[in-house]
Amino acid sequence: MKIKRADEMFFALIALTTLLLATASPILGQAGEAGFKVVDFQGSHPLSGARVVAVNTADPSERLEATADQSGFVRIEGIKPDANYTVEIYWSSPSYKQESELVFKRELRGSDILEIGEVRVNVFTVKLVALDGSGESLDWISGVEEGERQMGIILDGVDLEDLEVPLAATADLVPQGEHELKVIWDGYTVYDGSIYVGLEDLTGYIPGLDDPERYRENLERLRIAVKTKTAGLTIQIYYPDGRRVEEAGVDIIDVNGVIKKIGFGVRAIKGADTWGDLPTTTKFKVILYWHYSQPPEKLAEVTCVPGAEDDHSV
Repeated sequence: MKIKRADEMFFALIALTTLLLATASPILGQAGEAGFKVVDFQGSHPLSGARVVAVNTADPSERLEATADQSGFVRIEGIKPDANYTVEIYWSSPSYKQESELVFKRELRGSDILEIGEVRVNVFTVKLVALDGSGESLDWISGVEEGERQMGIILDGVDLEDLEVPLAATADLVPQGEHELKVIWDGYTVYDGSIYVGLEDLTGYIPGLDDPERYRENLERLRIAVKTKTAGLTIQIYYPDGRRVEEAGVDIIDVNGVIKKIGFGVRAIKGADTWGDLPTTTKFKVILYWHYSQPPEKLAEVTCVPGAEDDHSV
């Protein structure tokens, strides 16, 4: 009798276990609702209107979509924890390019999507730095008439404010990709072309899921420096017999007759001197004079281009 009771208890236990597993299986595989915030790569700005698309890699016909609200929060219903998804996020910048750009793409497990609280996508706050032709910081501008546009950095037609010296500016919420950049220096356009803003891929950063050290390394790359079309202008002054002129006044005037550098009362040339960061996109007229006479006596005049291989001698 005892053996029979033991057998009955054993089979009853197996039946109960089977029933529990059968009941639990649908719950474990049941689709759920994911909710997370979409922000820029630095994690500072919510991206209102970001469109999230999740496609089941095993069944592409299962395509889930949702749009982030004003706070950047998005809800996606129907995520299966045991499925794999290709997740893409699109966002349209109100300032730069103004087109819907793919700013995030990666493969994610459904169970991870259900646990995510925040996704940092490839939309960046970028520091743009203008360098001279040799790769050094641009010198400070002097001798420019008041009211003239001395310098500026323009990205995708947006004139950036809060310029720094040496010339630099910060652009907020720039989507990954090619962008048009224009740099104005000393009243001239010294850079006009495209630049690439972004990282090697579109995997973004998910706190709690990704390596924070790799994230910090990527943050350090968000500084873009461009070489402008500028160079120094070296002038050497000699007497007809070959001796160097110890002192002379110098005016450097552009093709429009605008004085860019004024030597009189500022500094004297001792044999040779170099003026840095003049645009190489135009010719300049250099006038030398003896400033001790009244009126100053003109000694020589030469037209030259900054950055030429040979020094300019007069």
